Amino acid sequence: MKISRKLLVEFDKKYIWHPFTNYDEWKNEDILIIDRGKGNYLFDLNGKKYLDANGALWCNLLGHNNPALNNQVSRQLKKVAHSTFLGSTHTPAIELSQKLIDLLPDNNYKVFYSNSGSESVEVAIKICYQYFQLKNRNSNQDIVVSLKNDYHGDTLGAVSVGGIDIFHKTFKKLLFKTIQTDSPYLYRCKLQCKTHEECSEHCIRSFDNILKKFHKRICAIIVEPVVQCAAGFITQPKGFLNSIWTIARKHQIPFIVDEVATGFYRTGTLFAFEQEQIKPDIIILGKSITGGYLPLSCAIINKKLSSVFSGSFERTFFHGHTYTANPLACSAAIATLNEINKKSVAESLKAGISALRYQMEKARNFNFVGDVRSRGLIGGIEIVKNKPTKEPFDPKLRLGRKVCLTLRNFGIITRPLGDVIVFFPSILISPNEISRFFRSLETSLENLKT
Repeated sequence: MKISRKLLVEFDKKYIWHPFTNYDEWKNEDILIIDRGKGNYLFDLNGKKYLDANGALWCNLLGHNNPALNNQVSRQLKKVAHSTFLGSTHTPAIELSQKLIDLLPDNNYKVFYSNSGSESVEVAIKICYQYFQLKNRNSNQDIVVSLKNDYHGDTLGAVSVGGIDIFHKTFKKLLFKTIQTDSPYLYRCKLQCKTHEECSEHCIRSFDNILKKFHKRICAIIVEPVVQCAAGFITQPKGFLNSIWTIARKHQIPFIVDEVATGFYRTGTLFAFEQEQIKPDIIILGKSITGGYLPLSCAIINKKLSSVFSGSFERTFFHGHTYTANPLACSAAIATLNEINKKSVAESLKAGISALRYQMEKARNFNFVGDVRSRGLIGGIEIVKNKPTKEPFDPKLRLGRKVCLTLRNFGIITRPLGDVIVFFPSILISPNEISRFFRSLETSLENLKT
């Protein structure tokens, strides 16, 4: 029996607790129920069509209902949906691992699978800590260094290395010891730096000083490379990532890059870290790895770290999940990697990046737009109360949310980060669709009641 939309809304509001969603706001709004998807669009129960400018929360890489991904998952489903990865293996995971390693500068890595980016962050941190314990049982290297404004997930280990107070401050007493170092953010620079270079140089000096002082206690460094997405798409100046990686290498501290949001051409290159010519010790992937179809993530660990775990039973890495390397998810990831190598995808990406760059510059002149930040095919538009002074709106006004609800009336779905409007579509979005998003945003801001 088909349930009416009215009952679905009633049941949802009565029984479901949605993530990152305020109870009262959800209870009082006419909620959106998605029924199906096709390409860059989603459709609600009434058949209304929406441009998915949020990429199903930053993971839909190649459009919804993609035939190549559908076929690959369907073929695997006819074989086996899941089998344990503890003590056995399967073909999709083996094939995917080879494909992932082939994407890297050399094959000196191993792949450890998990279900979400946050879980793979935990894996990376635990491996780095255990690495030093295995090398020296008396090691006191137990501190992780991370960047302010970084976001690495919502499990407690990932929250410990996160740097966004609104998400993390409630759980402060539950977290392990970390050191957070300054990250470049020229638009909101507390030192009032005049250029990106000046801001970057300050942060590099701060990082260098921390490592000089604490390197004998530090077991890992973790960063979001090139773009700090959840903080509002803060872009790092050229050379910053390479500089801190070089400092980490000097002290022989494992360097982790969290590419969960930035990987798979989101910032214009396959991986963001490639833009800075660095060679991380651990690369964390997630979100787009399956094209946005199924939960899967991985930590790709260099053999300098992994080789220390070889030997007696006590050297085992005791970590894993029931659905580790799920065959359906691995199959979706294989299809995704096959698709992104196609010439048509590269051409679409190039056209999209050019169109977004053009539209973002135009958006600087929109009402209330204080700053625009983008890299590749992702970006954020920060709205402010006063453009010359950069004065923000009162957060209680929830104006970013209001703008996104207005955009929904224009048939566009996205989600704000505070008062930063997010643009994070599939990499197959067309220049016309990008233009449509920005026309709708301009109208929404013209009608914004503050």
